[in-house]
Amino acid sequence: MKLIKFKAALTTGVIAVGLLLGTSTANAAVVNIDGTGTNATGIEDLQVGVLFYNVEFVFDSARTLYGDLPGDFPFPEGRLPSVVDANAAVNAALNGVPSVVTVGPVTSSNYFIGFESEPVGPVVIHTDSSFASSGWTLDDPGSAFNYDADATYADFTLVSQVPVPAAVWLFGSGLLGLVGMARRKNA
Repeated sequence: MKLIKFKAALTTGVIAVGLLLGTSTANAAVVNIDGTGTNATGIEDLQVGVLFYNVEFVFDSARTLYGDLPGDFPFPEGRLPSVVDANAAVNAALNGVPSVVTVGPVTSSNYFIGFESEPVGPVVIHTDSSFASSGWTLDDPGSAFNYDADATYADFTLVSQVPVPAAVWLFGSGLLGLVGMARRKNA
């Protein structure tokens, strides 16, 4: 009888540890708004796929921001799919704050994310989102743009991954110790 209760408690403990290790608290993206209340300057903890980014809206040329080669854009590894996902995440965060109708230091009603690694002359391929009466939407997932012209860009910085707290690892190792003791007792 005691063994059955112990196994039930052990199973419950293992499931609890699995849930603690397998899930994380949801980090809602935080839209930073300037004093006007209608202009977003950036977004903190924006999730794109499984990674989190801080986004700053900057007004400059792509060449100044990302160097001579567009391969240095924020999402060079994923190209179009990850950039479209990034646009969707940024637009969802912006649409979560209904008062936001412009972004960046020059209060632009559109922004760009570059993704193409091979420009044709000074032209680079990028995505373009803008604000309309229905909210922020992706306008063009692959339009051409002058690489040297100033525009508002969503500049992404990867947020470092948060390690699993030491208490969770200690709890898990304690449970494994209990399992070992139970097996030794039964043997």
